[in-house]
Amino acid sequence: MRKTLVIAVREFQAAVHTKTFAVSLLIMPLMGSAGLVAALVFKDQVNVDDKTVAVIDRTGVLFADLAAAAHEYNRTEALADPVTGDPSETQHKPRFALHEASPAGRDINDLRAELSDRVRAGELTAFVEIDPSALRAGEEDDGLEYVFYHSNNPMYREFPIWFNRRVNDCVRDWRVRQAGLAAETVDWATRRLRMGERPLYVRGRDGVVNAGREHEHYINIAAGVGLALLMFLVILVGAIPLTYSVLEEKMQRSAEVLLGTVTAFQFMMGKILGMVGVSLGIVTIYIVAGFIAASACGYGNTIPHHLINWFILYQAGAILMFGSLYAAIGAACNDMKDAQNLMAPASLIACVPLFVIRPVMLEPNSTFSTWISFFPPATPMLMILRQGLPTPVPIWQPIVGLMLVLLTAVVCVALAGRIFRVGILMQGKGANVKELLQWATHGMGQRPPRPDRRRAAARSAS
Repeated sequence: MRKTLVIAVREFQAAVHTKTFAVSLLIMPLMGSAGLVAALVFKDQVNVDDKTVAVIDRTGVLFADLAAAAHEYNRTEALADPVTGDPSETQHKPRFALHEASPAGRDINDLRAELSDRVRAGELTAFVEIDPSALRAGEEDDGLEYVFYHSNNPMYREFPIWFNRRVNDCVRDWRVRQAGLAAETVDWATRRLRMGERPLYVRGRDGVVNAGREHEHYINIAAGVGLALLMFLVILVGAIPLTYSVLEEKMQRSAEVLLGTVTAFQFMMGKILGMVGVSLGIVTIYIVAGFIAASACGYGNTIPHHLINWFILYQAGAILMFGSLYAAIGAACNDMKDAQNLMAPASLIACVPLFVIRPVMLEPNSTFSTWISFFPPATPMLMILRQGLPTPVPIWQPIVGLMLVLLTAVVCVALAGRIFRVGILMQGKGANVKELLQWATHGMGQRPPRPDRRRAAARSAS
């Protein structure tokens, strides 16, 4: 155990006493906030060119109302500030220019083809066709569509969303007029209520029931998601360098000398524990900074403090798991190119939790979310994510998940040690995934030769 700790301390000191460590502390928050920063920097970089759309109004009565709605949109919403919604003199959104394409006296298919060619040529943004039976539709839900939007840019959604809402308003107004009802009465009868979201009520120790603070549940969610993403970044920063560290020692033949005094398991465990210390140092800095920022904003007491304890435990287990995997890759390869080829599938395993974040956040206690969070490579991130959500997670689940992570970590370190014993002594030939599995389970078909400690000591002295 003492030798393992000596190696761990040496790895920790070698990692933190470099410029790379300081640079990584600055790069990680930039990686995590790059999307937000880009959104703020380029928030004003919006194409405000007019969107010219042709409308085939086969009902013959809706286009005038739609054109009036577009004119009102151009006068108000196109000039409204996108953040505050206040009117301004600067155009922030593209204006909508509607032109009627009358189908009277023409074959409808010829008109469709002509408008389609104009869209392809860039003369029109799109064209919309309103079915002649649209005014009478909707008495029963027949599942049919009565308005058709045609464009060669399906990713642009602002106009079709606006038009769908406005054409329904125009159809409703037409029906109100046909029924002889007062428009003011119908507006009042169909006026919608606004719904706000609040956290659950809490009964204090004094028995007083208090309402949750506004946006408090979003703070908890942000804490869980932020910690899960921080764990993913720290895994990349803390585990991947083990590949290059082991590979460098293998290429320099210094590991053979070390194997004369320690076992492969001790050597591997020492290097990984050193990286565990590095990762915990990194997350400590960011967690303290996060608490300071939250306290400055008045939300310091709303962050679930118990989540930090679980995060530290899961972070250590995750580094043990993935660190042993990346270290084994370094021991099995002979150059950087081979190592990079094997690191790709390992990194894909680390990305598994990112693929299922959305369904887990929507239903954190569903059968899928529960079982996927017991998959050891995904357990650290998903358990932290689930515990950060307002929906309570049964206490036995994070406990069982932590036990699975620690058990898997020990097995991974042991298997990585076996790969290390074989791979560190092989020169001139790398290994593929199949050979790595063979080394981990069966070795090379026979027991690898144990280094002569006297010869290693003599080589070290020379």
